[in-house]
Amino acid sequence: VLLALQILDLAPLVARLKIGTLQVSRFTLHFLPLLISCVLIVLFASSQIVSSILARPDPADPE
Repeated sequence: VLLALQILDLAPLVARLKIGTLQVSRFTLHFLPLLISCVLIVLFASSQIVSSILARPDPADPE
């Protein structure tokens, strides 16, 4: 979802870049959204790992 929103946000920039009215680097168009998405995925995964490690077992659970 985040990647789709970033693509929609960058669509006008890409259109202006094709016309030649805006100078945008390759880093801004390709690597920055990818980097942001990867960082968000790593943060979410690490928070889930930490919460599963620190979670107390349910006393009603027979296992």
